[in-house]
Amino acid sequence: MERFVVGSGRCGSTLLSRMLSCHPDAVSIFEVLNGLDLVRRFAEGPVPGPAFADLVTAPQPFLNAVLRRGYPVEEVVYPFGEGRYGREDAFPYILGGALPRLSDEPDALFDELAAFARARPESGLRDHYRALFGWLARRAGREHWIEKSGSSIDYLEALHAFFPGARFLHLHRDGPEVALSMREHHAYRLPIAVMYRMEIDGVPFDELLPIDLEAAPHADDTISRILRSRPPAEHFGRYWTDQVVRGARALRNLDASTARCASRIWSRVRATCCERSAPSSSSSRRDRGSTGPPRSCAACRRRASRSFRRRSRTGSPRRAARGGSSSGGPSERARRRLSSPSRPGGPMSLKLGLQLGYWGAQPHQGFVESAQEAERLGFDSVWTAEAWGSDAFTPLAWIGAHTRKIKLGTSVVQLSARTPTATAMAALTLDHLSGGRLILGLGVSGPQVVEGWYGRPFSKPLARTREYVDVVRQVLRREAPVSNPGPHYPLPYTGEGAWGMGKPLRSITHPLRADVPIYLGAEGPRNVALATEIADGWLPLYYSPFRPEVYADSLAGARPGFEIAQMVMVSITDDVEAGLVPQKAALAFYIGGMGSKKRNFHKELMGRMGFAAEAEKIQELFMEGKRAEAIAAVPDAFADELSLVGPIERIRDRLDAWRETPVTTLLLGSRDPATLRALAELVL
Repeated sequence: MERFVVGSGRCGSTLLSRMLSCHPDAVSIFEVLNGLDLVRRFAEGPVPGPAFADLVTAPQPFLNAVLRRGYPVEEVVYPFGEGRYGREDAFPYILGGALPRLSDEPDALFDELAAFARARPESGLRDHYRALFGWLARRAGREHWIEKSGSSIDYLEALHAFFPGARFLHLHRDGPEVALSMREHHAYRLPIAVMYRMEIDGVPFDELLPIDLEAAPHADDTISRILRSRPPAEHFGRYWTDQVVRGARALRNLDASTARCASRIWSRVRATCCERSAPSSSSSRRDRGSTGPPRSCAACRRRASRSFRRRSRTGSPRRAARGGSSSGGPSERARRRLSSPSRPGGPMSLKLGLQLGYWGAQPHQGFVESAQEAERLGFDSVWTAEAWGSDAFTPLAWIGAHTRKIKLGTSVVQLSARTPTATAMAALTLDHLSGGRLILGLGVSGPQVVEGWYGRPFSKPLARTREYVDVVRQVLRREAPVSNPGPHYPLPYTGEGAWGMGKPLRSITHPLRADVPIYLGAEGPRNVALATEIADGWLPLYYSPFRPEVYADSLAGARPGFEIAQMVMVSITDDVEAGLVPQKAALAFYIGGMGSKKRNFHKELMGRMGFAAEAEKIQELFMEGKRAEAIAAVPDAFADELSLVGPIERIRDRLDAWRETPVTTLLLGSRDPATLRALAELVL
C-alpha cells in the first residue's frame, strides 16, 4: 500500500520523516515528488524508462540557484566537497535530500537508481513510481515505503487521483508560523518572490527582470538581491493560504479510512520513534517546524477544509440553527423537492469554476489575471466559450500558459465549427501544452448559428453528436487508424468530389491522455440523456436547484462520477432586485434572440421550467426591438432561481440548495476578485 505524508511546507514533515526512518519495516523517502517537473510529474499515458529516468534524476533550478550562492538549505544533506558534485553544479534534485538519507554513498545509489529507472519498461508514471519506491525499500531491507514532500498539500488532489488507494497523513501548522518560517528559508524565499512578483528593496518586480536561474552568480544579480532581502511575511502567508485552499477540496474527498489528522496519531508516532530521533524539548520541535502535538484535531479540521468527512444527509447545521431561509428564498415545499434526484449518499461538496465566456466587441480585459486569481483561490477550473466571434481554444491556451494547476474547459466548442478530427487535434495539443488539464466541452449550438454562420445543415443533432464524440475519442485513444462510416463525418471521405485516395490515419502526435474528459452542452431531454451515455459530464444552460424534476428522467442513467458544471451569475448586494438585472438581460438575449421565432431551444427550456407564457412574451418583445421591455418581462423568480444574488447570508442559504442537487461544479459568471474570494470562502 502506498503511504504519503502531506503538508504545506515548514510544517514538521522533515522531523516526522526522521522519526519514521527509525521504523524497522518502513523506509522514509524524502522529498522526491515535490522536486519533479510540475507539468510531467503526474502526466497520464505511457512513459518509456529513459524518459522516466530523466524525470527523476533532473536538477531543480530554483534549489540549485540558491545553493550556488552559498545559502544553506537544511533539507539538503548531500556531502558537497566529498561527493561527485559541488555547490556550483546543477546536481540532481534527488541527490540533495532523498538518497543521502538512504545511503552513506549517495552517488553510487544515484547511479543504481538511474540504471533501474532507465531499464524500466514503458508504462504509466504511477507504475514507475511504485516500482522505484518499492525498489528503494527493498534495497534498504524494508517492507514498506512512505514518501514525504514539503508543500505536497498543493498537489494532493493530483496525488490522490494518481494513487486512489493510498494512505495519507496530513500535517498542519498555523499559517502565521509557517509564513515566518518560510521567510527565513531561502529555498522558499526565491520561488515565492517570483510567484507573487514581490517588490525587492523598493524595486518593482518587473524592473528586476529577467531572472536567469542558470546564470553564474554575482553579488548584484536579481537572485542574490532576492535571497538577501527579507520580504514581508504576508507574501508567505498568502502562499500558505493558497496551498491550504487548493488542498481543502482534496482533503474533503479523502475517505476517512485513507486519511489521518496529525494530532490523532502523534502520540503513537512519538511513542515508537521520538526518543531515538527527535529533540526532547518542545521549543526545539517548534524551531524545526513540527506540528506538535497539535492542540486539537478539531482546529486542524477547521483550518484544513472542515475534516475529511463528507457532509451528512441532514444538510447544513448552520441553516438549522437559523431556522429556515432568508427573505426571498425558495419555499419549504421547493426545498423538500430537492431530495430527488440528489447525489447518492446525500449532499456533497461543490467545486468552483470561473466562466469567462466569449468576447464581445473587444477582447476581455484582465481575463488572464482573473484566471490566475481563481487558481490562487482553489477553483477547480476556468472555462471559455465561442459563438460567432472569438473562438474557445485560443484564449484557453493563453490562460494555460499563465497558470499551473487549474483545469481548462471549453463551454462549449461548437461541433459545426470544426471537423471532429480538427477538434481532437486542438484538444490533444492543448492537453499536452497544459500538462493534462483540458476538459473538452462540446455542443451542437443552434440552427441560427450553424446554418447562418457556419453554412452547415442543422439536421439530426443527436446523431451528429454521437458520431462526433466517437471520432474524437478514436483520435485520443490512438488504438487504430481513425475510420467512420458516417453518414455525418465519413472517414475516409468517399462521397461527391472525392479523389478516392484517402485512407484511415492515426494521429502522428501521441496524446498525453487517451481519456480527456468530454462534456456535452445540452438542453433538450434526449440530448441530456445522450450526455449521460457517451460523455463524462454535462454543461447545462439553465438548471434550477428548486426544479430538479425538469431533468430527473434525463439524468437517471448517469454513471458514478458523472460531472455537471452549471453556470451561475453572482452578485453580492443588499438590493436583490437590482442585482438580478444583469441575469435578466442575459436571459432576455438568449430566450428572445438566440434562435428563430419558429424554434428557440432556450425559450422551450424556460417553458419546461414552468414559465411558458413569460417566455413567449420575452421573445415577442425582443423580436419587436423592445429589448428593455423584454428584460423587464423576465420574471425575477426565474432569474433568481438560476443565480446567486443578494447579501452574503442569503447566498450562503441558497448554496445549501445547490449542494442537494446532482450539480458538481458551479461556474461563476463573475470576474470581480472580491466576489470570487467571497464564494471561495463559502464553498471551498
